Amino acid sequence: MRRALLTSLLFAVAACALGQRPSADWRTIDTVHFRIHFPSEFEPWARHLAASIEGIYGGVSGLVGYATPRRIDVIVRDPAADANGMAIPYLDRPEVVLWTSPPDAETGLGDYSDWTALLTTHELAHIVHLTRPRNRSSQLLARLSPLPFGPLALASPRWVTEGYATLVEGALTGSGRPASSFRAMVLRRFGIEGKLPAYGDLGRSEGWLGGSMAYLVGSAYLEWLSDRAGSESLRNLWKRMASRRGGGFASSFRDVFGDSPRDLYDRFRAEITERALAEEKRLQAEGLAEGERWQRLRGGTSSPQVSPDGARLLARRDPSPRESFLAVWEIAESAEEIRASAAARRRDERLVSDPNEVAPKPESPPSRPPRWTLPRADGYPAADPRWMPDGRSVLFSRRAPGPDGVLRWDLYRWEIERGRVSRITSGADVSDADPAPDGRSAAAVRGRFGASELVRVDLSSGDVRAIPVRQSGEEAWPVWSHPRFSPDGRRIAALEHRLGRWRLVTVPSEGGEVAELELPGAPVAQPAWSSDGSRIFVALEDAGIWNLFAADPRDGAARRLTRVTGGAFSPAPSPDPNGGALFFLEMTAAGVDLGRLDPSSGSPAASPSAARLEGYPLLPPSAPVIVPAPSPAPVAAPRRYSPWESATIRPFVNFALGPGGDSAQIGLDGADVLGRLHWLAAASP
Repeated sequence: MRRALLTSLLFAVAACALGQRPSADWRTIDTVHFRIHFPSEFEPWARHLAASIEGIYGGVSGLVGYATPRRIDVIVRDPAADANGMAIPYLDRPEVVLWTSPPDAETGLGDYSDWTALLTTHELAHIVHLTRPRNRSSQLLARLSPLPFGPLALASPRWVTEGYATLVEGALTGSGRPASSFRAMVLRRFGIEGKLPAYGDLGRSEGWLGGSMAYLVGSAYLEWLSDRAGSESLRNLWKRMASRRGGGFASSFRDVFGDSPRDLYDRFRAEITERALAEEKRLQAEGLAEGERWQRLRGGTSSPQVSPDGARLLARRDPSPRESFLAVWEIAESAEEIRASAAARRRDERLVSDPNEVAPKPESPPSRPPRWTLPRADGYPAADPRWMPDGRSVLFSRRAPGPDGVLRWDLYRWEIERGRVSRITSGADVSDADPAPDGRSAAAVRGRFGASELVRVDLSSGDVRAIPVRQSGEEAWPVWSHPRFSPDGRRIAALEHRLGRWRLVTVPSEGGEVAELELPGAPVAQPAWSSDGSRIFVALEDAGIWNLFAADPRDGAARRLTRVTGGAFSPAPSPDPNGGALFFLEMTAAGVDLGRLDPSSGSPAASPSAARLEGYPLLPPSAPVIVPAPSPAPVAAPRRYSPWESATIRPFVNFALGPGGDSAQIGLDGADVLGRLHWLAAASP
């Protein structure tokens, strides 16, 4: 059944074929076990990769307990301006595809020490894990097979392949999802609400965070199994699946662990739920400070901001994987909403006057649809919305294909009442923009060929120029995120990933020395200035949980604002100089809600750090293992790419490996499968 499914997927027609042009100047760097192919513009990133990839491969092979005997082809590209990677575990010619764009702090991938190392570790874990052949099998059969996949690739459920690669990424980098507060937040919140997925749903992509559960919950379940049965148990499972005795995943699992994967998962889920409820009681005993729920929302919510006049709230909404739009609410109830509420109350009062009737419990807070929305355009959603100073238009980013077919970020303006959208830049690779107080320019992030820089964009001409920054300490690959102008326009606050972690920094708006704020925790999402510029609101990892703080922009002295059970992040203050309201996002098992609190209220007491010692995996490790990065190796000079060394002819199908030539791509949501297929018949004119 699984072989037939995999076959059908490989021969499916891809929805799109995005990538750097085959006609580009492709180069290759050779190492002992790898051929790294890349367009010439990506050479710095590819050399950074080549210097560490052999050390990463050695660590992965040692942990998995197997070494792939054949050379691995690595394709470096950035087709969608997104953080991702793929692995194709062909037995006779394994391939890895690495996308160079780094992730933002608040994403599931945001906890990393070096993006190149984390991405490479995860994808090589797939290759080493899934290319183990059947014990004593013939290599000739693999070379002649049109589908040369091993027993682990054909029989493993998605939660196993993704969960194990995620486990490896954490073990070998000391970062990634297993060490992150993001995974801990999801496990904790879903456990508290009794919503951890059933075994049959672990590998599915539907529902809120459904596609992520194979990574997040799958890796935690595999850790639990390893702790329960011993550190060699997972290696033994892979050996048993490749045994000459045959059998699928379930029978191999039972042979190693003594019970079915479903039954042991139910025990794991029960234990995590019990511990999550105990964690909730501990936090309640310390005293929660959660503000009030302003809107309960299903699915994703991001980038909230209050309009300059304090009357409207802007955010991006992703209710489902197929639906995404920008949303604008009126903060105050409209006259029509007030009349409807009053009418509903009168109906309930008449109803309860009858002793045999029971009035429905009102929804709290009442659901309020946004007044204005901006849907996707040609399938591409808007992102990073920010109010323009006039309060009537919104600056946002959107990806669109360029002449080479590659998706590139550009800036747009949405006039909400007129419904008009105008384009500001074209092919500029800029996103995450924040307009200056005068509305004539914006601070943004430009990402190209794996490199990130802070830039200034002229909003009338679309011209982009780098903001020159100076800082102590060497960092070859800094990552910038969420730049925010101060109210007077003189400084920019931003997140910078530097020297292994995210930091909150400020820099003069025209460029200059970068000043890092020494905070009591790592920042995890967009910062926001108070209207008078005296504070920067920011979410920090607080004893393993995302909470909101108000930080002094001069020295980072921070006052805690929340204590929540899930995670509070992305603060959005109202423009009231006397304090007003602070909107924010909070993670739940149904989606990301909009909350509101009074930032001038008292500060909850600090959480005892000792609570983290017993909290894993519902809290990240309090003392994470420090994993040294592989020692950099000398890198050979690149040579011109040759398609002949990696092309393979098989019966019926020619799987063209090299970056040259048209190809169809198939990606499974998070499954890291990419097929580039050529029918022999179609190859002839």
